[in-house]
Amino acid sequence: MNVEAESMRSILWTSIATCAAGVFLSCPASFAQEAANTGDVVLLAVDVDTQKPIRGVEFYKFNSLAEVWYEGLGSTDENGQLSFQSKPMPGYYFSVWQTPTPYKIVSLDEVASDVVAGRKVTHRFFLRAIPTGGEFPQIKDLPRGKPSQIPPPVKVGRSVQLESSVRGMPGFSDRLIRFRFRPDSEGKVRPNQLLLAERIFLNGSRVAAAVKDELTYFQKTVLRDKGQIENMNEILIEIDESSRVWTFWCRLADGLPLKQHGYRISFNGLDSWDLKISDYLQPGF
Repeated sequence: MNVEAESMRSILWTSIATCAAGVFLSCPASFAQEAANTGDVVLLAVDVDTQKPIRGVEFYKFNSLAEVWYEGLGSTDENGQLSFQSKPMPGYYFSVWQTPTPYKIVSLDEVASDVVAGRKVTHRFFLRAIPTGGEFPQIKDLPRGKPSQIPPPVKVGRSVQLESSVRGMPGFSDRLIRFRFRPDSEGKVRPNQLLLAERIFLNGSRVAAAVKDELTYFQKTVLRDKGQIENMNEILIEIDESSRVWTFWCRLADGLPLKQHGYRISFNGLDSWDLKISDYLQPGF
């Protein structure tokens, strides 16, 4: 009886030892496999004018095709850096969510994740303190009784939107400028939209200075963009139903082959603006 008990005890301890060995041996393998499936990601926030790191910039990731609009990633440290590990995530883009002081991105606003297992990828986001606007031509008020510079909008092709084409807008020499209006529910252009178009035309020099400033900063940070800013073309100004919100589109010879209408600068009246190169405009989207 004692012999049988001792034999059973020996078998039991052998089994336990074998299982334990299997667990300990499999853990390093699991960790190694997990590490092999992930890559290192570094997101940097840099002040484009001072080249100093920016602390406290919050980053997030999103995938517009999958309709995943926000997943927080964290904030940059005193070195302007946010580091983490991630598996490859095709379709995802990184972008800035918030900044500690008023900054805006002057490089690509949204950057493809490009995470590769076993490698390190670094994405630099260049930011700029938001300008006050005082360094640009002053805003001019429309004088009463001034003849209209914008021809009556007409329908173009099958589009539901209406357009007016003009030349001679200040700051743009004799380039063709297309004004596109989003009509109301009755298919008409509202008076406030036409009034905004007139104000934009009158303040063309301010608009041109703002656009060139945005594009110049962009080319400082995206070195592969060799676009000829002075020779911008295919200029389109889209005016929303609002009396303030509008968008300036253009293309540059030798510039990035952006989708839709090219470079997109969003304006709020004539007071503020921002070049925004979103994911859907980029060639790789």
